[in-house]
Amino acid sequence: MSAAVPDQLGGFSAFGFGARRDHVAAGTLLAAAAHVSVTIRDVAGDPVVCQRLLELGFTPGQPIAVMAAAPFGGPLAVTLRGTILAIRREEAACIRL
Repeated sequence: MSAAVPDQLGGFSAFGFGARRDHVAAGTLLAAAAHVSVTIRDVAGDPVVCQRLLELGFTPGQPIAVMAAAPFGGPLAVTLRGTILAIRREEAACIRL
């Protein structure tokens, strides 16, 4: 077995598994680099999800940073208004930068 094996998710890794990239949409929180502060431009998508995000404080103009990402499509840890929150990747895709 070689050191780098393509996995079923489309990435390469020394152990045959890698980061899942099919949900990454440019201009959303999913595409933001870790530990880089960005500004929320808009929240768009499913109205129920958008309302929940707005109630949590994900409002336009607020700075936000991705602190960590769980493997295998798990949640993201983001810092917003001095608080660390975990949000689903589907929710992060609704947050436009």
